[in-house]
Amino acid sequence: MRRSGRDPGGGGNSAGQAAVYLAGHVRTVTMMVRARGLAASMSRYLIDRIAALPNITVLTETQITGLEDEADLRTTLDRSRR
Repeated sequence: MRRSGRDPGGGGNSAGQAAVYLAGHVRTVTMMVRARGLAASMSRYLIDRIAALPNITVLTETQITGLEDEADLRTTLDRSRR
C-alpha cells in the first residue's frame, strides 16, 4: 500500500485536465488509474501533454482503497492491481 498527498484519482479527460492544471501549481501530481493505460478514456493530445510534464506520474492498474484526513484529503491509500 502506498501513501501519497493530494492526488487526483481517475483516468478520463476530466482527471487529465485536472492533473495538467495542478502540475502548474504543485511540486508533483500522481494520477491513479484502474485501467492499463490512459488511451481508452482520454484524448491523445491530453495523454501527450501529460507525458511531457515531468512532475506528473501515472500509476496504472491501481485502485484507491481509502482516504485519510478526508476534510482536506491529505493522504490517499492505493493498491496496485498488478
